[in-house]
Amino acid sequence: MNERSYCSELTRSSGEPIGGTAPFADQFIFITWPKKLWNHEALESRGGFPMGLKQWSKSNSQPGNKISIRLLSRSGIGTDGLSLFFYPQAKKLSHVKPDQITGILRRWLRFPEDPNLEWEPVDKEQLFVCTHGRHDLCCAKYGQVVYQRLRDEIDSRGLELEVWEASHLGGHRFAANLMHFPGGHSHGHLEEDMVPAFLDTWQAGRIHAPTYRGCSFLEGKEQTASAQLIQYCADSGWDAELDFNEIGEGTESEFHIEARLQPRKLLKESVTGNTMPQRVRACFHSKEFQNPGACDALNEIKIRKSWVIHQVQILE
Repeated sequence: MNERSYCSELTRSSGEPIGGTAPFADQFIFITWPKKLWNHEALESRGGFPMGLKQWSKSNSQPGNKISIRLLSRSGIGTDGLSLFFYPQAKKLSHVKPDQITGILRRWLRFPEDPNLEWEPVDKEQLFVCTHGRHDLCCAKYGQVVYQRLRDEIDSRGLELEVWEASHLGGHRFAANLMHFPGGHSHGHLEEDMVPAFLDTWQAGRIHAPTYRGCSFLEGKEQTASAQLIQYCADSGWDAELDFNEIGEGTESEFHIEARLQPRKLLKESVTGNTMPQRVRACFHSKEFQNPGACDALNEIKIRKSWVIHQVQILE
């Protein structure tokens, strides 16, 4: 019997770039709920989870305030005394009962700084790994091992970093997927043996470029340009902070952007043999890729257009 294929493997082999594929929202809300009660649609989960939150988030999202709600789980949590995490505010509410969630979200929407809510700061950075196997098989196959390896490595290093299992984050064809808050950085195609290097870069205050999908608080061309230029700089051996100018006028198949590079330190000898420039101009072309959208539809090949960094010109 042939071994089955997975959409993540097929997407990786198609060459579709991950830079610029991060799930976007202006507001992320994460609610703790036991994974054993998650359904295919996380916001329709069992065990007394409040109904209607998916529709609530859609109907209350608007330009400049897109709301995304996801679930979190880890060993030992129950359906009482829940926690709600809000980003980019990096605030949380604790000891919340299931029948209080909808009312709290309505109050928050009307008055985000409501002093009658017992806000607490989120005092540790958080990693949310999609392990939502009921949504897609890739999320379980790849996400679960990455989650467990992260737990083990974080414990062994004594890091001040929380890791949670998350419901569907978006883009299961890029599994294993992870979101890192408070920065909102999304990563994909993570593998178990990449975890030590991923944590090394976090400890050094950098982004793990090989798996970087982009910042989830940016969208469109801005997200693509920043993610792919971060990857380009890492490949070139440049440890740089990027300061972007406005995206230049383009066409349906091409755009460009200029960026200033602020050096931190040299990671390795530049692959081109050149020192790090101060300013670059990056050109992006549109390219088509063919791959399935999910593990339960491997024969339904979709054609997707993605922006791909085509050329980087050194300006100074």
